[in-house]
Amino acid sequence: MRCTIADCSYSSLEELIRYQLKKYYHLPTFPFLPLAEVLIKIRAGFWIHDVVPMDAAVKSNIPILFIHGLEDDFVPYYMSQAMYDAKPGKKEIYLAHYAKHAQSCQKNPTEYKMVLDKFLETYYFD
Repeated sequence: MRCTIADCSYSSLEELIRYQLKKYYHLPTFPFLPLAEVLIKIRAGFWIHDVVPMDAAVKSNIPILFIHGLEDDFVPYYMSQAMYDAKPGKKEIYLAHYAKHAQSCQKNPTEYKMVLDKFLETYYFD
């Protein structure tokens, strides 16, 4: 693999669920997070605290382009920013103005294409 593009990434599934419990449902973490954790383990076979993309980003020696909409309220942009800040080595970040979740390209097509083309020229086609 030559490079990776991470669009609207979350840094930790547990942190994302905590955020969404509060933002969308106005629910406290306890008892809802432990309940969700057990249900996910039973139904999907994994623990949510084991899903930490931040760990993979920190360990990766592959160039990563992090893309995130600044108005994303489903997965907050600070999660991509945190992964960018923590990842050593080659990396880029594009925080798109006026973009909610998965709208970076739709709201900023010219800038998005420019950032993507530059990243791919630098790390994929070199």
